[in-house]
Amino acid sequence: MAVKTSLFVCTTLILLVAASCTKTKSGSDSKNAPMRAVASIFPVYDIAKSVSGGRVGVTMLVPPGAETHDFEPTPGQAISVQKADFFLFAGPTLEPWANSFLKATAGKKTMVVDASAGANVIYGDSGAGSGAPSSADPHIWLDFDNASKMADNIAEGFAIGDADHSDSYKKNASTLKGLFSALDAKYKSALGVCKKRTLVHGGHYSLGYIAARYGLRYESAVQSMKDAEPSPARVAALVGIIRKVGIKFVFYDEPANKSLAEAIATESGARTLKINAMHNVTKEEFEHGVSFVQLLEINLERLREGLECPR
Repeated sequence: MAVKTSLFVCTTLILLVAASCTKTKSGSDSKNAPMRAVASIFPVYDIAKSVSGGRVGVTMLVPPGAETHDFEPTPGQAISVQKADFFLFAGPTLEPWANSFLKATAGKKTMVVDASAGANVIYGDSGAGSGAPSSADPHIWLDFDNASKMADNIAEGFAIGDADHSDSYKKNASTLKGLFSALDAKYKSALGVCKKRTLVHGGHYSLGYIAARYGLRYESAVQSMKDAEPSPARVAALVGIIRKVGIKFVFYDEPANKSLAEAIATESGARTLKINAMHNVTKEEFEHGVSFVQLLEINLERLREGLECPR
């Protein structure tokens, strides 16, 4: 677990974009908590809420519905972190802005917790062509062992900052890990008997952890970890795979990917089906208090449908 203390120093005050998160139903459960934490993205935010048990008020830095891959924090958002007791982030692979963001610190107040520390990372095509080095897949929370590690890292950070309630944080993390373990068993049981073993995804490479953990073949339209346009040859290859294997559904994980998934589906005679890679959630989902665990359960149902898994 990577922890360091820091103070974000900024001179320009900008309206805090993330402040609206504190007004939502999802973020109001611990608004009177004595300690405050800012979490970078939704998986970190929701795991932290579960671990805190209401003792730490948690808000989310990246606003609901915003694109996470090209996100850059504003000085106003840095000020919000400066005022917090903890800053929790998903790691430098998904959040390359974090390194420069953290360099602007003076080491006085905010404890920084890298929730990804110690996670098992898989690697995929960098998208740069033949012979290019593989790149780390940042979507670590889609592997249940990694999600459990994130819970432990956050619990350890909270325990260091609030030693009087150390046992409570660790107990909450243990409870959450129990939910992850139970869900993992459900995934293994359900996905182990599917008629189709190929997951076709009309988006950038983000579902690799699911495929690797449950023995699925994963084919994404964009074979890199960042957003880009797929080549015509890649789209044609996916259409060929769908027709050859008899795949009925093309998955998409973000609204921006839906048109691409629909184009592939139309060409191949398949249909589209949404799955959530959980970089972020919509404003509506956030306002209704959707949880990380609930989204994992929904994902399993979508995978069952898309891969034709008998019940």
